[in-house]
Amino acid sequence: MTNSVVLRNAKFVETTFSDGSKQMVGTVRGDSFVGLELPTKPNPRQFIGDANLNYKEMVKTLISEPEMFARKNSSGITIFASSCDSNGDGSFTVTFGDEDGIANGGHTYHALKAHGRDVSQVKVTIEIGINRANIGKVAEALNLNKRLQVYSLKNKEGAFDWHKNCIEEKAADVIYHEGDSGTVEIKEEIAFLNLFKHDGETKKIDILLNIEQSEHANVSFLNRVNASSSFFENTLKWIAKDVHEIASYALFNEEFVIQLKPLKSSVGQNWIKKRGAEKKVGILKGIGLLLVAGLASVGVEVNRNGVVKWKQQYATYEQRKLFVDELFKKVFDIVSVEDGNASDIIRKDSVRKRVLKHSRLINAQLAPRPVVKRRVG
Repeated sequence: MTNSVVLRNAKFVETTFSDGSKQMVGTVRGDSFVGLELPTKPNPRQFIGDANLNYKEMVKTLISEPEMFARKNSSGITIFASSCDSNGDGSFTVTFGDEDGIANGGHTYHALKAHGRDVSQVKVTIEIGINRANIGKVAEALNLNKRLQVYSLKNKEGAFDWHKNCIEEKAADVIYHEGDSGTVEIKEEIAFLNLFKHDGETKKIDILLNIEQSEHANVSFLNRVNASSSFFENTLKWIAKDVHEIASYALFNEEFVIQLKPLKSSVGQNWIKKRGAEKKVGILKGIGLLLVAGLASVGVEVNRNGVVKWKQQYATYEQRKLFVDELFKKVFDIVSVEDGNASDIIRKDSVRKRVLKHSRLINAQLAPRPVVKRRVG
């Protein structure tokens, strides 16, 4: 499917490369973008409006000194297109295929779309016929002025499609790329799911190792997960949605926040974090990981096919919530007497082992009592 737009008041210089692709570089008058609808599919980032400080400055420049816009915004806008043809009157018809659109400069485009002036100009680069396999690489390079988060690029490549499918409608809660509207970044989401990972051969869950990996969920961690995404999907897909729900419960539990907020404030400990565009208040990821790790250590089993499933005792959301509520009481008692900053306390091996010990005790306490049948007569 293709669609076309007309860029008016434009001037371009065209270069053709040896592979047949073309690059057109020039300037377009700012008011030519007012009300103009352009696709943004190739852009790993999404428009976040005033939350982007650069966007606010662009709007300020367009209102107060529009003639300086091109100089203050030298990178301009880069567009991937199928074709760009002159109409002979200073306008150009740009045609887009399914994968085409703005690859860089999305906030510049939106600033001009709303506030473009006839005395403002913007640099525009139009890439025509670029190899589809190189789109992600080019988009990354174009965004190096503000380094793209790895998860934004991986999402563009479809690396998290399996996770979106697993958690279904709950995918709206997850930030899969910069500018997404969720509350928990995919890095954190995968970190919680990683707690339930087991060894493919022994079928055993090394919970301490999983906690360590999840606490340091960085670029290499995401790369490892992506490299074995089929293992994650095939073994954890049945509980992925449940893990998302219980992790969200732990992170954004108002009672947990209220209790942790004043804890050790005199020595600068901070157990609270704000997440997402709405700055939703929750607890630190590390303490949330401890709560869910405790559940992972006692609440699941691995069948002979390597699939992780809940034990009957934790088959419902209410049962899992009850466990987390009970474990939080113990975790709070542990961290409240520890010295040091929050992140260091959470990483202590002794703290993690005590949390797992309490998890086993709570598991025993919550276990259903066996029914004793009495003989009649």
